[in-house]
Amino acid sequence: MNRQAIIHLPNLEDSYALNEKEAVIRLRAAQGDLQSVTLIYIDKYRHMFHDYHVWEQCDMARVASDGRYDFFESVIPHECQVVDYYFVLNSADETICYGANNLFFDKSDHQLDMSFSMPAIQKEDLFVLPEWTKTAVIYQIFPDSFYRGDGADFDGWYRGPRDGDDHLGGTLQGVIDKLDYIQSLGANVIYMTPIVESPSNHKYHTSDYYQVDHRFGSNEQFAELVQMAHGRGMRVLLDGVFHSTGLEHFAFQDVIAKGRDSKYWDWFLIDDDPVQTEYPINYKAWGRLRELPNLNRNNPEVIAYLLDVMVHWVKEFDIDGWRLDTVDDMSNAFLREARRRIHAIKPDCIIGGELWYDARPWLKGDMLDSVMNYPFTRNVLDFFGKKKLTPTEFSHGLGWLRGRYRYQAWERLWNLLSSHDIVRFFSEADEDVAAMKMAVLFQFTYPGVPFIYAGDELGMTGHSLQCRCGLWWDEARQNRALLAHYRMAAQLRRENPALTHGDFAEILVSDERGLYGFARRFAGTEIQVFFNVGDAEQAIELPAGTVDLLRGKEVTAGFVMLGAMETAVLRRKL
Repeated sequence: MNRQAIIHLPNLEDSYALNEKEAVIRLRAAQGDLQSVTLIYIDKYRHMFHDYHVWEQCDMARVASDGRYDFFESVIPHECQVVDYYFVLNSADETICYGANNLFFDKSDHQLDMSFSMPAIQKEDLFVLPEWTKTAVIYQIFPDSFYRGDGADFDGWYRGPRDGDDHLGGTLQGVIDKLDYIQSLGANVIYMTPIVESPSNHKYHTSDYYQVDHRFGSNEQFAELVQMAHGRGMRVLLDGVFHSTGLEHFAFQDVIAKGRDSKYWDWFLIDDDPVQTEYPINYKAWGRLRELPNLNRNNPEVIAYLLDVMVHWVKEFDIDGWRLDTVDDMSNAFLREARRRIHAIKPDCIIGGELWYDARPWLKGDMLDSVMNYPFTRNVLDFFGKKKLTPTEFSHGLGWLRGRYRYQAWERLWNLLSSHDIVRFFSEADEDVAAMKMAVLFQFTYPGVPFIYAGDELGMTGHSLQCRCGLWWDEARQNRALLAHYRMAAQLRRENPALTHGDFAEILVSDERGLYGFARRFAGTEIQVFFNVGDAEQAIELPAGTVDLLRGKEVTAGFVMLGAMETAVLRRKL
């Protein structure tokens, strides 16, 4: 047994509360090293004062592998002051117990002080997400290039690539006019990149945090959009850019005019007076871009100002959440206070963030509710789009997330194929329609929140800043088959609760056959999903009573034939 690879981090990522009555216990071991793991646990104080109570035990399931480690997991009842527990590890050559302080021992030697301990579950510390996020499908809109509005002149709309000064003229009225279209995609959450006053088309150079940009419309029009969306059962998220302002922001303009005499001097991180806004600049700026002077996020006045901005849009416009730009530029204390204040006004409001890497520190229930899942994007692109990964490597890439993230976080990550910051998936996949369709079906059947960047459903391409070009409203440009596929995938997810509420297990990973498959189970129903990324047709054996959801018929032969670059989605009663 490879004892050096046995890892358990108690009361961090490997033992945590799932809800008020249950806890998750995890263990990590070298991949392929352990044949089985048994969790032994007890109510510590009941054991100490009532000798008759025996230890409980359960087999731990191998829930993921990442190429280096296997991850084992159990969910146990926890309604006491302290749960004590240890592990029985079984490998091919030995059976040994593992407990606190990295101790290995024979079971006959076990004492309470050799056990790990998990304290009582505190309700206020739980990571609880609003119920609506389970069935969420997010549609991301870049307002300037989404739609100008019914009857508007669209001359020059499709030009690109574009820089930040090139305004296409999309409006909030355009979003209102397309609510039917957005809803037809199965989307029930609209996330818009910044809409506040800013000289750029992307609005990340904030001039006024409290006003809708005049090119997009007015605060009144935004209020109308939120109201109309809510009337359809849809929700609206805004983009918060709180690490920096734009050059035209009132506080920075005051600093330029008054220098050190400005009451806002300490709002920014300026080296000397006067302020130099041309290169070489003498103030700290996000990405060293002169247009984005960094806010001093350690200044209490700045913190109070930004918190007021977040509260204002929730309180006055009833938005349903924020997506925070480069959230790792904000302090943990700020994020905790933002969450507390937002939830005090609207408990089912969410805060998501832009993070491109391991987001575990932010996803413990005290800061963020979710993040844009770029590791998912990379794995899905490399597997379906670029065909660089084998099914095993794909499984390992996804397993890295599944084995480490808290369950509450992992099942609600925003799973995107494209965004306004990266090359569109369809371009990266060399406009391979079959690969795109497989990726979409995976996105809508795998645990997490499907996240659609507007235009992907139309087959839009886009390298560099072309990913922000005007949407293809001209049907002659659109890939209508891909659009229909998105609608089908969303309907499939909507009509099968196992795809939104079900558990998850990989059931087929075969490099030789080019097959990857998983199952989702919920309320007596199982959905099996298989992907054939190989070059040859493959037979998938199935139990009786299985219905092929993509082909709309029951499978009677005991198997289904899956062609190269094809997907099967199958349902059966358990």
